Amino acid sequence: MFFIRKKTNFKLYKAFHKNVLTDDYNKYTSYYGATPTDAFYEAMAWSGLRDNNVKAWVGLPAEKKAAIEALANRVPNLSKTVPCPTSSN
Repeated sequence: MFFIRKKTNFKLYKAFHKNVLTDDYNKYTSYYGATPTDAFYEAMAWSGLRDNNVKAWVGLPAEKKAAIEALANRVPNLSKTVPCPTSSN
């Protein structure tokens, strides 16, 4: 269940960022000189799990956590925070 939920969030973030927050997406690509990677969206998907000390996050190796946190640090550089709609189960 966890893997499916994280993958769903990953896909939602990616589509929402590019298709709804187009100005934000364009600013990201301009600032970083590249489109956001799948790893960036994965880091966003991990954020809720990280912030709530979910077992899946707690059990990750320190190196993986560090890589995720490094990419998650890009999020405050985005122009605004908007709730992303989620699918109901």
